[in-house]
Amino acid sequence: MSDSDSDYDESSNPDVILRQALATVLIRFLQTEPQGRVLKVCLRSIRILSRDKKVLGPLITDRALLTLAHLGGISNAPVPKEDTDGDSDPYNDIIEAISESKLGRADEDDHGSEEDDGSGAVSSDVNDPVVWGQSDWCGERKASTFSNMSLRPSRRRSSVFKALTPGKRDSRGSLGGEEEEEEKEEKVDDEVNRKEVMKIFCNIVYNSTWAQERASELSLLCGLTEKLNKEFQSASSPCGHFYTLRFMFLLTALRSELRAQLKQEGGVPLLTTVLEKSLSVQWKEQYEVMLDPTAPPISVEDSQQAQEALKILFNITHSTHTQEPEEEDASLYRHLAAVLCHCLMVSWEEEEASDELKGHAANMLSALPLSCLDVLVSVPLDPDSHQMNGANMDCVHNLLMYMERKLGQVKRKGKK
Repeated sequence: MSDSDSDYDESSNPDVILRQALATVLIRFLQTEPQGRVLKVCLRSIRILSRDKKVLGPLITDRALLTLAHLGGISNAPVPKEDTDGDSDPYNDIIEAISESKLGRADEDDHGSEEDDGSGAVSSDVNDPVVWGQSDWCGERKASTFSNMSLRPSRRRSSVFKALTPGKRDSRGSLGGEEEEEEKEEKVDDEVNRKEVMKIFCNIVYNSTWAQERASELSLLCGLTEKLNKEFQSASSPCGHFYTLRFMFLLTALRSELRAQLKQEGGVPLLTTVLEKSLSVQWKEQYEVMLDPTAPPISVEDSQQAQEALKILFNITHSTHTQEPEEEDASLYRHLAAVLCHCLMVSWEEEEASDELKGHAANMLSALPLSCLDVLVSVPLDPDSHQMNGANMDCVHNLLMYMERKLGQVKRKGKK
């Protein structure tokens, strides 16, 4: 099977063919490195198209996946090359179909204008639909006539257009600090674009087993790991990585070899760091997290980010409880258990987010070796601590309260 094959048969539905054609043009246009709003709109359009399983063909080639990887900040991905399989390139066929359609309509307009008496302008064809059949762009490879298409702006240029020609600043006037504003906007745009790319990857990988295989072969997980390592090793608390983590979760959930790979390549310490930064963890002792009752509750965004990290951690450690860990691994799991204890103790901005994260934390605790869970009850006692035989039972108490509340919810739903 070539990398251009889709998991789904091509449909003869004209709407599907049009969306496939649009996806082909957009993914190729990304390789011209568009900037600004053009890039933003292009990625948003591809993200919408990627929801449709029938349209995924142009988006799951190696070239398309690598193009998206570079735009998403996965720096170790190889540079996308021209597709070298013997199949026809649908992009060239699409462009030629567009050009022929434009030329055909131009001839009709010219012919119509000759018969016109000059009293009226030629009607605009902007809204005329163009429909390609399968044979128009999926048949024998044709030479590209992209150069025939006019990409220049309209001849009718307003004063606003003259003031905003490419490569020039707005000559109508500027405010102080405009360059700083532009830099801030560029940073925000970069973050938005990377998030769009990760959303596209989530849609593609979820909907296509072929995309899952190619993502594994192209080592996209290694790039994600490197990307998260760089960003979460900084002193600040990174945010906005929900979809990056979701993409990593889908890869590890759907590909068993990637679960083993991530664990072997340091996934547990990396995701523990992600969890710590998301929860603003501050350490008091080696396995004791400082609990500040005056600290603001954890935000919904940080909570969602922590949930994704916990889900990935469970994927790569779910069988750990059946093994006796070595000394280094035991220390790593105790460190993680202390963070999980903090998850059960800290306050949250929303109760729903709190319950979801505590559920994932409980699942994660069940995956760790029993010998590493001693840190949950070895925290020094406070005057108001729950205790049993000298052991601190605050974490266990909170866990039981959560489980009791969830059981109550299940019972109430059962009665309905």
